[in-house]
Amino acid sequence: LHRTRFDHVSIGIGSLGIIVCGEGSTGTKIQDTDEYSNDSWSSKSDCPAPARSLLAGTSISGKGYVFCGFGVANLRDNDE
Repeated sequence: LHRTRFDHVSIGIGSLGIIVCGEGSTGTKIQDTDEYSNDSWSSKSDCPAPARSLLAGTSISGKGYVFCGFGVANLRDNDE
């Protein structure tokens, strides 16, 4: 994992583990997306939604979705 984070969401897509957004060790909201595959972590594109923590997520038909959470304000959107 590339940085310490908490209050993130974890999504399983096939054999991949995906961690999206959350808060860094200083409490700053982050948009990072990291993928676990073949016993190693790699950085992926940032989440297209605003940085947030305490969000929810799921996968449907091989795609990951994140929604809601807390950013600058309470967020009620969703992104693929």
